[in-house]
Amino acid sequence: MVLVAEDPFQKAAHDAVRQLGYGVDTAFDQAEAAKKIAYHVYPLILLGQGFDRGSKSILQYMNTLDMSIRRMNCLVVMGHQLKTGDPMAALHASANYVVGPDNLEHLPSFLAAALKDHKDFYRVYMDSMKIVGKA
Repeated sequence: MVLVAEDPFQKAAHDAVRQLGYGVDTAFDQAEAAKKIAYHVYPLILLGQGFDRGSKSILQYMNTLDMSIRRMNCLVVMGHQLKTGDPMAALHASANYVVGPDNLEHLPSFLAAALKDHKDFYRVYMDSMKIVGKA
């Protein structure tokens, strides 16, 4: 799911997601985004800081999801004030990865690495859940 309102992130995000072989699903406001996230599990969610404004923040919504669902989403936050790959900024945003405007031409490789890291981090958990029949 791509939730990016501002350029240059919007075009780069759409192109990168398609290059990785994923379909692009978008929402036009926070209410629609929350509804889609509630009913679908997206392996990759790209969230622009410009999209996530107001009282009904998608980041806040993501933090209220059940952890068994949240672990299935790789959340990447994009913004002009962020430095690509900054782990402290990602931790502060409750995201798996952050992307700034400095390296948008390499966005597909950054997203591929973020997805791989996310999958590797939860591999043992997901395998254990499959063994006990809960995944």
